[in-house]
Amino acid sequence: MNHQDNVSIKKILILGGTGLAGSTLARRLLEESQADIVLAGRNIEKARYSANNLNQAFAGRVSARQADAANLASLNQAFSNIDLVVVAASTLEHTAQVAEAALDAGCDYYDLMMAIPDKLSALEKLQKRMESEGRCFITEGGFFPGLPAAMVRMLAPKFKELQSANCFGLMLEDWRSFNFSGPTMDEMAMALKEVRMEALQEGEWGKVSMLNSKKKYDFGEFGKFSCSVQYYEEIRRLKKMFPSLKQAGVYSFGTNWFCENIFFPLSFIALKIAPKLTMKHFGSAFEWAVKKFQKSPYTTVIELDAKGVGLNNEPVHYRLRVNHEDGYLITGACNLSIVLQWLDGTIAKPGLHLQALVTDPKRLFDDIKYAGALVEIKQV
Repeated sequence: MNHQDNVSIKKILILGGTGLAGSTLARRLLEESQADIVLAGRNIEKARYSANNLNQAFAGRVSARQADAANLASLNQAFSNIDLVVVAASTLEHTAQVAEAALDAGCDYYDLMMAIPDKLSALEKLQKRMESEGRCFITEGGFFPGLPAAMVRMLAPKFKELQSANCFGLMLEDWRSFNFSGPTMDEMAMALKEVRMEALQEGEWGKVSMLNSKKKYDFGEFGKFSCSVQYYEEIRRLKKMFPSLKQAGVYSFGTNWFCENIFFPLSFIALKIAPKLTMKHFGSAFEWAVKKFQKSPYTTVIELDAKGVGLNNEPVHYRLRVNHEDGYLITGACNLSIVLQWLDGTIAKPGLHLQALVTDPKRLFDDIKYAGALVEIKQV
């Protein structure tokens, strides 16, 4: 997947460039492109240390800048002479400020933050400006969200009429290496608080009843799991692309039996009743719950189950699976693919875009496979 020959030299700033997602993306971009990388964060010494380490292998291509998402002046200074800002830090509450600073500096934008309605709403308020100034903003990056609607787009050419497209996720991570920092846990709590149980049912998008909010799915060698429905904007928008769709949704099992059935439901209620108190203790409680109850084997599976009328006018049923024991590898492959597609102009279009709906799906899944994950299409 070396794109060095067809990528012009650009300068990419990674906000949160010393974190796991940011540092992984930085190294892979240095390997796969000619782009210069700027690592940015609140701690300039940490950013300089990471930049110096990378420069031992990629001399002269990595630099460091101080940037605090809560401080507009620091953002304005950091974003100067930057082509693309990648937000890999936990900065949800500062989405509007970061986005406006990127626009003021004439930068394009790609964020890997968790999907909550407030983030998308903040970006949508700036959409006309993005379009008029010719800036490309891509949000909902990563793999969950980020992959489900792309999986639908990948399989859609196999159907004359795509009628059902349900995506199931199994994330059995080894949480021992997870970053339980305050901002990361705050984002997770915010995402949980804003959980919406919605899907496409009988051709109409709407709320899913508690009775139908879980679907048991057979993940093959990993067993059967009861997966909970999640609202994904990328899935909601598929109906306009594929009018024949009658059923579509995202369902996932993300941790362990204790978190899925006890911790998350109780935390959801607590966040509604006493948000400040719950936010204060959410991180430590979640860390205890996943470390106490998470068991091997560890794996990440995202599988699309699609049904409809095939090109030969006969009923067809396909499944597209993405699988790797390390979910971060899948995330990193998605992030890298999107930035490389932006670099060569494939998706560098003015406006606000959801990753799953702007990406070239074939290239995305080729890149995920190249990274070492299983990408498999089966006719059932």
